[in-house]
Amino acid sequence: MISVTSIVIISCALALGVQGQNVCSEAQYQYIPTNHPVKLLPVYMDPFVADYNVSIPPIPECVKGVSGLHAIVCDNDQPPNTTFVNWNTLIVHRTGSLAGKGVVYITAYCIE
Repeated sequence: MISVTSIVIISCALALGVQGQNVCSEAQYQYIPTNHPVKLLPVYMDPFVADYNVSIPPIPECVKGVSGLHAIVCDNDQPPNTTFVNWNTLIVHRTGSLAGKGVVYITAYCIE
């Protein structure tokens, strides 16, 4: 027979497992990987906001310029729609539940 404690433990484990899952999508702009990647600080998307315009700042480490951008955008339950508009802007549309936070990771590749 299953005890009440066992049911509570199993329920909590299942709930935490579902919460911890991240589903990601990727976007690229003039994506030419080089030996000089620069990871930008993550951008966190607040709960209950569906659309984001992520600004990409100037990258002083890329003295000769940027050869490409790569973004990984993660959310709780559905992969977001992500598109680079240009070198300075990434548009994100969250397609799933907006209850949790999302995160955007961007890597710039410097011209060597």
